[in-house]
Amino acid sequence: LPLQSRFDSELTRLHPAPLPFSEASDSEPQARFAKPPVILSPEAEARLLAISEQAEGLLTGGRDAKFTFQNLHKEWSKLAVDLADSDPRRKRFIDAYAAWKTVCKERRDQTQERLSTMRTLIAEAQVLATAAEAFGGVPDAQAVAPHAAACKELQARWKAVGPVRFELSQPLREQFRAAIDQAFAPVNATREAEDWERFSHLAHAEELVTKVLSLAELTDLSVVSAAVKQVHISWKQLGPLPREKGQEVWTRFKVACDTQFERCRPYFAELDASRATNLVTKQALLAEFQNLSSEQTQTVGIAGSPADQLAKRTAHERIKAIQAEWKSIGPVPREADGD
Repeated sequence: LPLQSRFDSELTRLHPAPLPFSEASDSEPQARFAKPPVILSPEAEARLLAISEQAEGLLTGGRDAKFTFQNLHKEWSKLAVDLADSDPRRKRFIDAYAAWKTVCKERRDQTQERLSTMRTLIAEAQVLATAAEAFGGVPDAQAVAPHAAACKELQARWKAVGPVRFELSQPLREQFRAAIDQAFAPVNATREAEDWERFSHLAHAEELVTKVLSLAELTDLSVVSAAVKQVHISWKQLGPLPREKGQEVWTRFKVACDTQFERCRPYFAELDASRATNLVTKQALLAEFQNLSSEQTQTVGIAGSPADQLAKRTAHERIKAIQAEWKSIGPVPREADGD
């Protein structure tokens, strides 16, 4: 008989259907005269135990477990031939085989469930592939974004299905790959267009790097400082760069700008000192301006007298001079500029 049929027979013998009460009563006298347990040689006992332990270990085995069970059963049958059905030494191997059959059934059920899930995902991919045809040409990135997200989510679910034997899953994998590739077509078209735009920005970025490097030839640090600021503004207006080159170009640009910035430190220090001086000067002019404004509201002598008119005219002329001087003074520190 085939291996499975022989084991099924063994299981039936070990786990028979319950007997009616009358039959069970008739068997009770026989139970008092049960055969004594069979005594095996120490070597046979040890080998039978090892076979049972190996059989139990096959519960987590792969597809080769079936052939291993067959080989073990041949040896086990010879060693256990005289053992009673209820003998634990015999029953342990039979129980291991029964458990293995249960595991095999669970695996088959799991495989069928995964195959069913794969077929469902293929149908969803084909729906997305049909929807992709409606975009046409090179769609706008924002318009295609929800479709791209749906494709990625479907891919993630496909990867989460779990392993299935190659000969069963390969046809389904080819169907899914064909459908998802078609679904990704507008997404890929948008990415290619973005990549071309990024490469066009790369040439301008290289020009900016070269421009910053050329500032090393200038000695007028005020010109260098202004040029670096302008180049930074131009860089911010560049737009995205190619992903594989963007970081490298940015690093070279930053190093070049930092180098010129270090050269300009003495110039910046002079500017800070000049701004501090300008602040003191403007504060003095402001105080004088406030005093003159107050004096203009006061009367010198008799209101309208020559002395009074001369005082107001002198104060007015000084206010105009202060305004002109104020405008001629350079900038003050940024933190005081809003006071």
